[in-house]
Amino acid sequence: MTFSSDFPDLLAELGESEGRGGRQRFLDALTADIQIAMMQAERLALVLVDIRKFMSINLSHGYACGDEVLLRLPGLLKEVIRKASAVERLGDNLFGVVIPAVSSPALLPIAAEKIRRKLQTPLHVSDHTITLECHITAAVYPEEGQTADDLLLTAERMLVDVKLRKFSDVAIPVLMQHTGRARWQIERQLRGAIDRGELELFYQPKIRLRDRQPASAEALVRWNSSELGMVRPDEFIGVAEESSLINQITEWALRTAIRVRSEIIGRGDGPSVAVNVSASDIYDCSIVHNLESVLAIWGVAPEHLTLEVTESVIMDNPDIALRNLELLRKLGVKIALDDFGTGYSSLAYFKTLPIDELKIDKSFILNMRQDSDDAVLVEAIINLAHQFNLSVVAEGVEDVQTLRQLDALGCDYVQGYHFSQALPQAKFSAWLDAYRADAYWSEAPPPAD
Repeated sequence: MTFSSDFPDLLAELGESEGRGGRQRFLDALTADIQIAMMQAERLALVLVDIRKFMSINLSHGYACGDEVLLRLPGLLKEVIRKASAVERLGDNLFGVVIPAVSSPALLPIAAEKIRRKLQTPLHVSDHTITLECHITAAVYPEEGQTADDLLLTAERMLVDVKLRKFSDVAIPVLMQHTGRARWQIERQLRGAIDRGELELFYQPKIRLRDRQPASAEALVRWNSSELGMVRPDEFIGVAEESSLINQITEWALRTAIRVRSEIIGRGDGPSVAVNVSASDIYDCSIVHNLESVLAIWGVAPEHLTLEVTESVIMDNPDIALRNLELLRKLGVKIALDDFGTGYSSLAYFKTLPIDELKIDKSFILNMRQDSDDAVLVEAIINLAHQFNLSVVAEGVEDVQTLRQLDALGCDYVQGYHFSQALPQAKFSAWLDAYRADAYWSEAPPPAD
C-alpha cells in the first residue's frame, strides 16, 4: 500500500482541526474558572506546555507513534498537576493546563519542574522509547489578565520569547517583574558594583540533623544597585557569566566569605562556609593557588570551606573540571554537588565525581509530603549518596513535618526557611548567637530580630 504525498499534510490539517476544537473548549473552561476565582478572590494559573522538536518523533518513529504520544500527553499532565481543572491540546504540539486556587505564583516554577521531569521519563510507545523536552510558560489571573483571551495571549507571547531564548525554558511574567531591564544596563552597572560596595553576602544556615546544630552557612550574593535598585540573582548572575564578570564576583565572594568565617562566624567551633562557583571559575587553573593564598591570609582551614557546583558545570567540560576539583579536594576544600536530581549524568559517571556531599534540589523537597513520588525519589537519592559515603543536604525545608520526614529517611543536613532565610552578616551573627543560647528548643530555633 502506498500513501499520497499529501498524507502528512492531511494529518496536519486533522491536528489543526482538533486543536481548534480543544482551544475553544479550553477557553470556555478557563472563562468559567475565572468567574469562580473572581467570586472567591483567588488566583488561578494558565500553563502552556510546548513540546520541543516534535517533528523529529514523527520522522524517526512514524506519524502513528507521534499521534499516540499526543493522545497520552493530557493524561501525563493530569498525573502531574492533579488539581488541574482543564487540560487540552490547543494545536500541533501545544497543550494548556488550568490550575485553580493557586495560593502563590511562587509555586508555579515547582509545578513546571514537575512537568518537565514527568515528560523526561521514558515513554514507551509500541516498540519505541521516547523522552520529551518542553518549553513552559504561565500567566496568572488577575495579575496578567482579567479574561481567558488575555491570559492566553500573555502566555503565548512569553512562549515566543522563550523560543527566541530571551528567557530560560520556563517563563512566568508575575515572577519576572524586572526582566524589562536591558541586559546592557545590568552589565554596565554590574561592572562597577564591587568597587562601589553594592554587593553583599547573605548567609543561610545548614543544620546538621544528628544534633540540630548549624554546621555550615551558604553565602549568597545579593546586589543593591544605586541605579537599578535590588537586582535579583537570576537577573544578574547569567549576565555575569556571559560577560566574564563572574570570575570577579566569585573571587570577591570567596575572599569575603572566608574573611567573615574567620572574623565573625568562626568564633569557637563555628560553622563552615559554602560558596557557589560557576563553570568559568572551575575551569580557571589558578583557582587552587588563589584559594590557598586567601585561606592562609585569614587562617581558615580548607575543610571549613565548601565549593558548591552543579552537574552541568562538571559535564560541560569534564576533563578540566574533574582535574581542578581533584586538586581542590587535595587542598582540603570540600566539594558539594548542588541541585542534584535536575541534571542528566549517568550513575556510571556519577561514581567517579570528586565530591563530598549532595544537595537535593528543593523542587523535590517542597512537595514531598503531598507527593509520594517525590518522597520516593528523595529516599532513593539519600540511599544512593550514602552508598558512596557522601553526605546529603536537603534544600527547601519549610516546615517541621518535612524536617521529621527527612530525619526518618536518614538525611544528614537540611537548609530552608523553617530555620532561617538567608540573612545579611550582622543579622546572621545575631541569629547564630540566639540559636546557640537557646538550649531548650527541639525542632526549630528562636526567630532572629
